[in-house]
Amino acid sequence: MNNLCKMPFLHKYVNVIDNSEKPCCIFQGKEPLLKVRESFLNNEKPEGCSECWRREDNNILSKRQYFNKRFENHDLNSGIKTFDLRLGKTCNLKCVMCGPHLSSKWQEDIDIFKKYINTKIDNPKQELIDLNFNDCLEIYFAGGEPFYMNEVYTCLKKMSFNQFNLQNTKIRINTNAIINSNNKILKILRKFNKIEITVSVEGYDKVNEYIRYPSNWNEFLDGVKLLYDMSDRPKTIDEIFNCDKSFAFNITVSSLNLLKVFDLFDWCDRNNYVYVANFVEEPRLLNINSLQPKIIDKFYKKHEEFKYRFNHLNDIAQYVNDNYKYDENLNKQMESYLLALDIKRNTDRNILYE
Repeated sequence: MNNLCKMPFLHKYVNVIDNSEKPCCIFQGKEPLLKVRESFLNNEKPEGCSECWRREDNNILSKRQYFNKRFENHDLNSGIKTFDLRLGKTCNLKCVMCGPHLSSKWQEDIDIFKKYINTKIDNPKQELIDLNFNDCLEIYFAGGEPFYMNEVYTCLKKMSFNQFNLQNTKIRINTNAIINSNNKILKILRKFNKIEITVSVEGYDKVNEYIRYPSNWNEFLDGVKLLYDMSDRPKTIDEIFNCDKSFAFNITVSSLNLLKVFDLFDWCDRNNYVYVANFVEEPRLLNINSLQPKIIDKFYKKHEEFKYRFNHLNDIAQYVNDNYKYDENLNKQMESYLLALDIKRNTDRNILYE
């Protein structure tokens, strides 16, 4: 079965905000989980898995391929081995591409969000069910901001009394790194033998401060140092996959940072950090189709001049080539949205396109 993905069989995605159930976090379809499993058993390609097929068509390692490789020795009846837990939306930032559906801090600007973006805003409806982590090999926490979520602390506290979890379960956390050494989750995380820290960053210095508002670059650097010093300081993708305590940056590319992302790549390269990239699809007014063609032309010029340290980042240009189609209405919506945020936050969107 060449099309098989093991994630629907060995992985559990839990989102208490919208109570959704799907095979993985990047699944974009409406097929129920059982239907997705059936499709894979019939060697079919579920429509909701389009992002993996797109990457594979471009010879880029997909989430499906990575997961299958890691669990090649586990059959489909092995039980749940990995969890993806979205346990709430407590957050200390209100990033421009986010919203009150994922960040509690965004409640301060909810009037602007509701005016310009048509996204359902749910509040967590259920308490975390009693999940069994006893023989779990990996748990991924996202938010919100996991380092500020009591639900994450409760899970880690529970696992800290289990020797199997302490020694064998990899704790994966996606964070904005605005933390200090007194953070209670940071302290308990140090007890685990296997950790994977992924820091979200969207720009260098002032650009990141604008997008990940109201973060401060120097505070961000302090948090990065705390987390990086906990890791094995991997320098390559291979080292990321093979070390016990990994650290990497994740960069979300959107209309906000397409032109400025190369400054961030350069900063990461100068510090020997490993980094990967993905793309904003929603809200639509912040995806690349809201950018005028002259901005895309500038991007391609920078792309041609930049010397990539990691080959997989060429996928950014491939993505733009495959997906860009200028939408003037989206451009107008984006301009109005950013202007409204600038007035409310006393910021200046022009920093993104200088």
